Amino acid sequence: MKKALFMALAVLPVLFACNKNNSSTDTSTLEPPKNAKEAKKVVVKEEIKITTSDKKELSLKEINFMRSGRYVAVAEILLKASNEIVLTGTYTVSNGNYTVTGDINATISTTSDTITYTDTASGEEQTSPATVTPSNVQEGSAQDKAYRTWKLQGDSNAIILEFQSLGGKAKYANISNLVNDLVNHEITIDQQKKEKLLGYDIVDISLDNNEIVINFSKANPFKGSFILSDNLTFTYDLSAFMTGDVFQAKANGSIAFEGNKAVITMNVESSIEKLGNGTATITLVAVN
Repeated sequence: MKKALFMALAVLPVLFACNKNNSSTDTSTLEPPKNAKEAKKVVVKEEIKITTSDKKELSLKEINFMRSGRYVAVAEILLKASNEIVLTGTYTVSNGNYTVTGDINATISTTSDTITYTDTASGEEQTSPATVTPSNVQEGSAQDKAYRTWKLQGDSNAIILEFQSLGGKAKYANISNLVNDLVNHEITIDQQKKEKLLGYDIVDISLDNNEIVINFSKANPFKGSFILSDNLTFTYDLSAFMTGDVFQAKANGSIAFEGNKAVITMNVESSIEKLGNGTATITLVAVN
C-alpha cells in the first residue's frame, strides 16, 4: 500500500506541469500579470559565478523571468558539471534592470545577446554572451491565461480524488491532508518517509516560456517543462523513481478557466493494483 501512496503523491504535483492544452472559457476576472512585458528567458553561454543566499558557490546556467514577477534559475555547483540546482525568488524591473531577491540577490541586465550580473553584496559585475528569448505571448491566447502564478484554491475541495481504494470521493486541501488521511484507509507508512512527504505541500506554481516551477513548503522546488497549445485536452505519462519504488500512471482530461481559476479534470490509470483507476479534479487560483 505504500506504493499506492507514493504514486498518488508523485502524480499530483506535476499534472499541471505536463498539460498540453487549455480551454478558452471566461477569464474576465484575470488581471494581466504584472511583468507581462518584461518576461524573458536568458540562457548563459559563458561562466557567471554566483553566491546564493545560503552561501553556495555556483555557476549560473539560465534564468527565466516569469510574467508573474517570479524567477526560476538553474545553476551548477562549480567544478561539478551536470549537478543542477533550482533557485527561485521574485524580481522587480526599473529602467531595464532586473533586481532579483530570494535564493540569489543581484541586479541583472540584458541586451539581445548578453547578460550582465551584478552581485548585490559584493558589487562584482560579470558579463556573458547569452540567448535572450522574450515571452511574446499573444493576448487572449491559452498561454496568456496560463502563464502566471497559481496556488491551490485554499479549501478542502482543492484536490478531489475518486478512487475506490480511498472510499470513493475524497477531498483534500493539499498533499499533507492526503498523507494524514491514509490511516482512515488502512494505508500505513513509516514516520521518516511520512515526514519527508509532508514537505511536498504546494505553495505555488508558476508557468512561463514552456517552463514550470513548483514551490513546496519544505522540499526543494520542482522545475520542469511542458507544451501548451490551444486544444481542449491533455495527456500525461509518469515514470517516477521515489524511495526505491517505480510507479507508472497515465491520465487524460481537460483544463478549463473559470474566472480566476483553472479547473483540471482527469481520468487516471494506475499500474498499482491496490490503488486502481479513478478520477481527479484540481482547482487552482491565480495569484498574479
